[in-house]
Amino acid sequence: MTNWDKILADFAHKCGDGGPDMTNPRHLALLRESLIKFGWNENAANGIVGNLREGKKKTGVWQNNSNRNSDPPTFSAKRVRDDKINSNLPSEAAGWAWVAGKFSPGEEKMVSKVGKKGKARVEREAREQERNEELQKMKDACAVHGEESKECEKAKKEFEKAEKAWKKAKEKEEGVGVKKERKPGDPVDVTASPHDQVKQAKENLDKAKESLDSKEAKMKDACEADENSKSCREAITEYNKAFQAHDDAEYQHGQLVKIEKVLGMKMINL
Repeated sequence: MTNWDKILADFAHKCGDGGPDMTNPRHLALLRESLIKFGWNENAANGIVGNLREGKKKTGVWQNNSNRNSDPPTFSAKRVRDDKINSNLPSEAAGWAWVAGKFSPGEEKMVSKVGKKGKARVEREAREQERNEELQKMKDACAVHGEESKECEKAKKEFEKAEKAWKKAKEKEEGVGVKKERKPGDPVDVTASPHDQVKQAKENLDKAKESLDSKEAKMKDACEADENSKSCREAITEYNKAFQAHDDAEYQHGQLVKIEKVLGMKMINL
């Protein structure tokens, strides 16, 4: 069984014979328990339960009435992040995966073939399609009911939400594979050469020293005025943090210098 199968079975068992009811606060609490039990962290579990609790429209997972007696049946589910409904899911487990924001089965199959960059492209294309659909709905609503109508205003808001999601996905796709320029203070790149790692660690050490000197000066100014003041205590706390950061940077630089020397000696002996 997948985690979703286990979560669903555990959740349904706790809800009793009547089955899950997403409008029942107690059932939502039971869903949270099942999510955490099978590996979800508390923030993620709280997020999905919170969205389900606040949703006013139909939400969660439900079996399609048109094929209730078919074998196998299909299910519908509403995705929490954008309220998009998928009406052709093969199982309840797939439905709950959709609710949580997973890709549809078709999207997942494509993602498995195209990797991280392809995943971003699939996401962008899906959001772009939704944006175009909402754009057409907005045009239709405003043409039929008028620009000042409630229907038009509602459609405009839905389009704005879809466009925002599309732009976010587009930015994410454009950022995949683009290596950001490293700045002093950033973590040392473990894929860099030993020489470059030492160089990066030295830049971090210099930045930590600069920060330490600045915090020390502020601490002296604050405490010379009144060593019992709140500003003095806060300055001492900031200085201690900077001192620890400098100590860590100094240690890392020293270790990387030793490693570079050992590797250099090995190359000479070869």
